[in-house]
Amino acid sequence: MGLNDMFSDAFKRLNKIEQDVSYTTDASVSDPMNIRTSQIANTGNSGVNVYVGTITDTCPSMHAYRVSVPGAGIYVCGVCSFAGGDTRVSAGYSPGDQVIIINLAADQGIILAKMPDVAEYGSAEPRTWVGLSDSYKADALQKSYTTSSGDKVYSPSYTSGSPVNNTDVGEFIAGGIQGTQIFVDPYMAYMRSTDMTGVWAFVEDAMLRVGGHNYQHITAGSYSEQFNDNGEWISYTGYAANSWEPYGYYTKPSKVIKTEDTWYNSEEPSAFWEPENKELLPWYRYAEYKGYPGMQSYVFAAPESKNERTGKEMDMLGLSQVTQLADGFVGVSSAKGISLTKRSVFPAIQKLKSPDDPEGDTADNYDFEHSGFKHKGEPDYTATDTAKVMQSTMGVLDYSTYTSNYKSLYPFLYHSKDYAVVENSEIPVAPVNWSKCVQQLQSKQYADPPETYTRDIDGEEHKFYIAEAGFHLLPDGGVMIHDGYGAAITMSGGNITLTAPGDISIRPGRTADIWAGKDIILKSKKAVDVSSTESSVRIKAERNLEMLGGNCGSGAGVVIESKSHGDYDFAPGGDKVTTNGIVLKSENGVVAALGGTVYVNASKRGSGILLDSGNGTRPIYTASNIKQDYVKSRHDLVFGDVSNGRVYATQTSTRYESTFPGNISCNGTTTTKGSLYVDGYIMGGKHIATKQAESNPYVSPLKDKAATAFDTVVRDSVERITKDRPNEVKDTHSSNIKPSFYAAKKIGNADTIEQTEFSFRRDDELDLTDYRVYASFWQTVSPDAGTVWKEKQVKTYSGEGTYPYPGKKYTEDEDCFVIQPLKLYKNGIAVDRWEQNSPSEVYSEPEYAEPQSKKLEQYRITGA
Repeated sequence: MGLNDMFSDAFKRLNKIEQDVSYTTDASVSDPMNIRTSQIANTGNSGVNVYVGTITDTCPSMHAYRVSVPGAGIYVCGVCSFAGGDTRVSAGYSPGDQVIIINLAADQGIILAKMPDVAEYGSAEPRTWVGLSDSYKADALQKSYTTSSGDKVYSPSYTSGSPVNNTDVGEFIAGGIQGTQIFVDPYMAYMRSTDMTGVWAFVEDAMLRVGGHNYQHITAGSYSEQFNDNGEWISYTGYAANSWEPYGYYTKPSKVIKTEDTWYNSEEPSAFWEPENKELLPWYRYAEYKGYPGMQSYVFAAPESKNERTGKEMDMLGLSQVTQLADGFVGVSSAKGISLTKRSVFPAIQKLKSPDDPEGDTADNYDFEHSGFKHKGEPDYTATDTAKVMQSTMGVLDYSTYTSNYKSLYPFLYHSKDYAVVENSEIPVAPVNWSKCVQQLQSKQYADPPETYTRDIDGEEHKFYIAEAGFHLLPDGGVMIHDGYGAAITMSGGNITLTAPGDISIRPGRTADIWAGKDIILKSKKAVDVSSTESSVRIKAERNLEMLGGNCGSGAGVVIESKSHGDYDFAPGGDKVTTNGIVLKSENGVVAALGGTVYVNASKRGSGILLDSGNGTRPIYTASNIKQDYVKSRHDLVFGDVSNGRVYATQTSTRYESTFPGNISCNGTTTTKGSLYVDGYIMGGKHIATKQAESNPYVSPLKDKAATAFDTVVRDSVERITKDRPNEVKDTHSSNIKPSFYAAKKIGNADTIEQTEFSFRRDDELDLTDYRVYASFWQTVSPDAGTVWKEKQVKTYSGEGTYPYPGKKYTEDEDCFVIQPLKLYKNGIAVDRWEQNSPSEVYSEPEYAEPQSKKLEQYRITGA
């Protein structure tokens, strides 16, 4: 086919030349350039001429242009490279461009080049060429940015001061006037529109550079865009799990895809895995945002056609979110669960074949029910009726193993021709020895580090511990944290459990403040130690206070010891109380000592034993079968008032005599081996019989020495009974009993007895300033749940009420229970963020609600 024939079709597409134009040689209105005359003059001229003409019409798809040459006629032309084979360059000439042509016939030619615009390149007019011959370096490109002033936006210039790129080594260049170019030389090649947007390949360093001020990337299952959005940079990337998903939303219950085994039919194109509903909108399961919204990534559930709660069509549901904001905030959220685990080993995924390998997985063995989102037969991991909510935390290793060793590998396992996943049992590393730690802790304070294995990585030996630890946020809301030795913190079912095969230590630098809404249970297989280094230990029971020792039956008991001595002063209360020894007081009840044997022993350093019943006003009763008093020297029975030392009479018994202050009455026989001295009458209802009466039947008179001796005996006896013994008792009372028991601040003192009582610490002893009890999480989200805890006071002798920690001031007087109302989260969900096309006030001006302070009696518990 000749060149003339090749142009014929393009020529027919151009505007036809008017047939009725006058064939005069003079210029006319219809032919102001006298083109027709030139055409007639050149008819039959077979010579080759070079002309400068103006493009008046184009057919760029055919590389054909109509060129008007003053005085030479109108030519239909192609570009100079038109005949160069299948690859050619279309210059993209426009009407009005001046070009240099060679005529081939009377009305046909070839465009050699475009004439430069003298006004553009020969004057100081700003030009629009974009070049690279003196172009910006890569650093400068990265630092280019858009500036704005008011409503005007200014972009950086990429002209670089050169109308065309060149290296003078025989390069090929095709370019447009706005800066678009294709360039090839021995050292580099590129295709670009500006110095910042294009693809560059360099021989040196074998480097490839891809740049785009605004950028889009589209694949069968992903879409990415990065744009300068009015001075704000926004990056979005969406990823699909299956290639048909970008075609639209799931609309239940319609069928997702159709898989006709054909690529085209008479009605519409059809392919494997094509969406059933052609009207659905695109969506992506994974979405990543960067730029002015921060750094955020999401995983979405397949949208439903209608949300029953909101009533919205095609409602999206987020399943997970990872957020990083410019102020440093990092947030991670998931509707399913989060596991952070340290494992000894886990299987690697080995790629066997390329996705386009015909020997790999194909549509014949693909199972779309086994993808990264659709897990056919996945256990729901809900609790059974027996274990209830604790099952998820107790079985956390099953859950984490399922998610890491099966669920996350699901797609690769079912594409066995493309991928190989090794089993854990095939990895030459010993399993975790959980029991080793438990065995060691039976005899050691701390377990040894776990066993290790080594692996050569890049020529260096690296050591890895064979241990597993994890932080798990479980699907049912439970939380499980465990280490590699068996210790764990479990939060589930509204409870927190701390467990460890070894010790659990709680060591605050200040107060360990534990409030139990119901009970506090302390249980130990061995010892329980409760001690206070510098202050007091108090135990108060509203009802019974019970202690038991010796439950083993023998070899154990209860020891209550006090090493102190001194005075008593209970009046100040709290830690200011002065006391010593052991005081048992039950003002209205019984103090009972019940035992197989009751033994009371006063130490040699003490003042003895005093039994005082109501300061001498109440009786003392004893009941026994045999009563024995072991008295080493003397036994005194004092008639008097023990509280003030008054003595009316004493009855004294020693090893050698007994003295009685009053009459002696005897219903039986009175026997004495010695003499009977009587300073009064001897009277009897019958006879007085003696052995000497037989020889001397008369009563002998006392006279002389006998009378003197009798008087002395009687006088001495009366002196001992009426004076010596009472004075001795009084001296004992004043020197021993009173100062030890009845003086001020002694245990027998009436004021001390009244003041002796239990009392909590006073407010000034608690060292609390601005004390607050802040509502717990469950009290915040459910402020009206549970019942209030009303603390009961312990009154003192003065009528003042004392309270346990935090004392009277913060328990009864001051509003110290702080409740934090919620503004953004109510009734279990976040409140709406948008109102009338703008953020609602709670979001646009985010502030915490003003805390509410209430009396501590409003503190709520669930253990009523």
